[in-house]
Amino acid sequence: MHCAIFVHIYLNIITLIRLPDKPNKKALELWQLKFIQSKCKVLHIGRTPSQHQYYMHDSNGIRQQLEKSTAEKDLGVWVDDQLTFTTHTSKSAAKANCLLGLIRRTFKHLDKENLTLLYKAIVRPHIEYANSVWWPLTKGLRNELEKVQHRATKMVPELKDLPYEERLHQLKLPTIAFRHLRGDMINVYKYASEIYSHHLLNFQR
Repeated sequence: MHCAIFVHIYLNIITLIRLPDKPNKKALELWQLKFIQSKCKVLHIGRTPSQHQYYMHDSNGIRQQLEKSTAEKDLGVWVDDQLTFTTHTSKSAAKANCLLGLIRRTFKHLDKENLTLLYKAIVRPHIEYANSVWWPLTKGLRNELEKVQHRATKMVPELKDLPYEERLHQLKLPTIAFRHLRGDMINVYKYASEIYSHHLLNFQR
């Protein structure tokens, strides 16, 4: 029996929901599961490409082959078939750089205080959202994220000629990598101390 596989990722938990090729209509109505075949795709995760084909019946009851995808967005995170999160890293950095350009065009003069407030509120959330899930493993991708902050710190005229470390010191900003490491350590402490919800702890066990 062919199955359509839908991958949903929440934090570091991967849930696979398998739907039969021709599901019971009454069950779908009861569960309110109404899928549109043209909007459903299959994402194979792994180094070896899968040769399996997956099918689903459309609204007219005609059996249609589902389209394959190499990356899909779920809960704001782009998940690729290799789990390298290259797509998400690139898109996050590009979005953050666009916002930096918007800030540059909107404000004629930026001092240290204004830039820090704007950067923390508008730009940095885009490169830190759910980073405990997708934080890149390669140095090149990590540098791509750090370059966003590198560019932001140069937007203050009196700081643009200083080294990156000195600009961070003047603006009282840590590196992106340090903030990620700090966040991971906080999560580990909360998990070990059972500060997180007991429902989550019981589910992971």
